Parts: sequence; C-alpha cells; structure tokens
Amino acid sequence: MTVTRQQAIQLVYALMYGASETACLRLDKPIPPRLITSVRRLLDEDVARARASQNENSACTLAFYDGLPAGTGYEVQYTPYRVFNLAVAHELTRFGCKQGEVVELIATIQDKFKDAFSRANDGLQTWGRTSFTQSSEADSESSLRERRKRRKIFLALRRVEATESAAEYFGTSLKEGARLNTIEILDGPEKLATFLSEELTGGLFGAFVIELSELAVRITELVQHAPVRKRGRQPSQPPANWGDVVAPFRVRDRDHG
Repeated sequence: MTVTRQQAIQLVYALMYGASETACLRLDKPIPPRLITSVRRLLDEDVARARASQNENSACTLAFYDGLPAGTGYEVQYTPYRVFNLAVAHELTRFGCKQGEVVELIATIQDKFKDAFSRANDGLQTWGRTSFTQSSEADSESSLRERRKRRKIFLALRRVEATESAAEYFGTSLKEGARLNTIEILDGPEKLATFLSEELTGGLFGAFVIELSELAVRITELVQHAPVRKRGRQPSQPPANWGDVVAPFRVRDRDHG
C-alpha cells in the first residue's frame, strides 16, 4: 500500500499534532501551511542531496524515496516506511535540527530505521489492531501491558556543541560551536532510562526522544485503510471520506498506565 505526497503530509499532520489515538480525526482536517512547507523542503532536500551525489559519481541513500523521482507529471508514491521516516524527520526539525542534517542523519542509518519499523509492526500492536491483543486473551491485563512495554523502541537524538579544545583537536574539519548530533535506537524503556541517566549528566547534552514503535504501527494502520486514489494529479485537499474510512480503526480502551 502506498500514498501520494499529499496523503503522506496529511498522515504526518494527523500523527504528530495530537494524541496518537485521535489521529484518524485529523485525516480530513486542513493542514497548516507551515507544516506543508516544512515537509516539502525535507523532500526537496533529500532529492537535491541525492542528485548532487549522482553528479559527483558517488553513492547516496535517499531518506524518503525508494528512487529518484522521474520528474514533473509523475506522482511519487510513498510506502508506509518512507512516511515513517518523513514523520521522524519533521519531528526532529521541530526539535531544532536543520533540515539538511536531519535528511543526512536518517539516510545514513537507513538499516536501523528499517529494522525498527519492521520489528514494531511485527511485534507491537495498538489496542485498535488484532493479532497481538486477540492472541493474548489468556493473559492478564498487567501481563499484556508488560509485554507491550518491553517491545517499545525509542529514538534518542543526542546533541552537543563543539568546544574550543574539540575544534583544536579535530582541526579544520570541526569549527568551535558546531552542533554534533548522534542518533541512538534503544529497545525498551530500561535502555532508554539507562541512556538518559548516563548521557544527560552535568548539563553537557541535550536529547530528544521519539517512541518509534507506536509511530510505526499507527502509520501502517492508517495507510492500509486510506482510500484508493485515481492516477494523475490530484487536488491538494485529501479525499473527503478519508476520515470515515479509518474511523472504525480508532484506538479504543488504550492503556495509558
């Protein structure tokens, strides 16, 4: 199942601008122009980076596309995994990262992102889905909660500014005050807690955390039930019935404990 660019942007808005369980209610709402501009710039940056590498005869991995777009008149289709990457990238720009560095970060660790996306969809189900919850009817509610907790996957972005001594050590390749970003993929809340307790000491680092597992599963849910779009260019507004189509899949009785 794939979606158009407009649908991908609508999904980013639905999932990142409110609670996960109410995302379906935003699938037919107007998208803020600022968000549209931000996401399109990320997409353009990804293509520009790949084409620049192509001109230099060097390999470059795309962050949001399976291949370079064919050009005008061709509507690109996005897989759930690519929408997932786009949602993470947009969230990192909201944290304050530059668009260029976000695209490069995500493109550089494609294997880790693909693995997290696949594992989340294979093993973690929200309360609105079927196999994981229904196959555990014999389990107590607390047991199910613990299993879901253990399967969570987090992204932690760690940031530090280069000091004068670091700039001197690395020479011209690093300027004083430059921002150094490192992404960690962490399995389970215990590893996340360890990371935060060890890394965020003495005010040396700033970190931003996203729960990748929940995001991956919710994107797959909503994309699977998006209505089929006709070929050719489409109006900028999403289909009027998109919200109705996914409404039956709204997450209910969610465990916030």
